[in-house]
Amino acid sequence: MQTHADIGYSIRNQIRGHVSTDDERIDIEHVFKLMYDVRAALLKEEFEKGKKSQLNSFSSDCCLNVVCKEIECDGIKSGDTEYTVTIPRLLDALGRDAIKYFGTVDKNNNFQYLSYQGFQHSGASTYTGNVPGYTIIGETIYLKNLPTDALKYVCMIAIFEKPLILCKPEDPFPMGEHLIHKLQLLVIKQLLSTFGINPDEYNDSKDTPPMPPTEKPMVPGQRPQQQKRG
Repeated sequence: MQTHADIGYSIRNQIRGHVSTDDERIDIEHVFKLMYDVRAALLKEEFEKGKKSQLNSFSSDCCLNVVCKEIECDGIKSGDTEYTVTIPRLLDALGRDAIKYFGTVDKNNNFQYLSYQGFQHSGASTYTGNVPGYTIIGETIYLKNLPTDALKYVCMIAIFEKPLILCKPEDPFPMGEHLIHKLQLLVIKQLLSTFGINPDEYNDSKDTPPMPPTEKPMVPGQRPQQQKRG
């Protein structure tokens, strides 16, 4: 699989025509941002066509910290305890399909997803009332019926909006290979519409375009030349 860096620098090099220059005007971080924007749009398009998300579009984070705290308001404690996990932003356009797994770090206990209403009333169920479950509000996951109160970390395998938060530039880019070429073309098109790239005429490490030519100074007493009429 191609890495974040492979795709990002390939895009930048194609825009420059593979010409070396010391006057770099295209920030690679900006290229990465556009890559994620286009990736989100393409994955949403695939989803709306009824195609299942490719496995290599998912990323994993198995170091998500479980926070246990007593609920309080204005310094007044309620006596109730809640367990929460803060997660990177998911690709909202995919809804529940953005999550492949959420549970214990050994990946042997997949917690049950519940709507907010289901999370409130699941305890009334005879058969699933004690099953570990969770609901998501924004970028916070609320947990109930944990396998153990000593649980410190959980694992999530999902399609995140900005996978570089979890990855390094040298890690594989989480997207199906069949969409990479289309992504590159769309990012290049976007960059070319916003960047005016002038030729690098001087090896001076300065991001300054060459000055336009100026007219020769007039000799004192000389009249300006008039254009001949055809």
